[in-house]
Amino acid sequence: MSDVKYTVIAIGLVHHKGKILLGFKDPKSKKRLPGQWFFLGGRVEYDEKIEAAIVRELKEEASIEVEVKRLICTETINEVWEDNTDHHYCFIYYEAIPKSSNTEVKTRAGDDIIKLQWVEIEKLKEFIKTSIPVEVLNFLENIKI
Repeated sequence: MSDVKYTVIAIGLVHHKGKILLGFKDPKSKKRLPGQWFFLGGRVEYDEKIEAAIVRELKEEASIEVEVKRLICTETINEVWEDNTDHHYCFIYYEAIPKSSNTEVKTRAGDDIIKLQWVEIEKLKEFIKTSIPVEVLNFLENIKI
């Protein structure tokens, strides 16, 4: 098992007025989920707090400042990539809200996220085709508009 790559991913479930912020990955990306919509977030760096990672990733990926509210759930996934490397991911989902009423978002040049969109929560399954933890679905269903 020493060849397994372990990664902790902090996910920010950023919501505002009944919508959730999603990113779309470049189909040519060599990272997870090419050509798919996903919740924003990323790798927790060494000696970084999970909440700080969410704030940093959302600023980098969407140019939006967020306030991290509370832990929603965790999930572990094992994958074998095309190059036969084993990956073990621990996803940590947190609720987050924009710090400002200005919810304009923009992608960063050179990033593999090519589109950002605020999506109505009831349309989420039209965008995200991978499995979504039941705790995340329950959380999103109970968000007050």
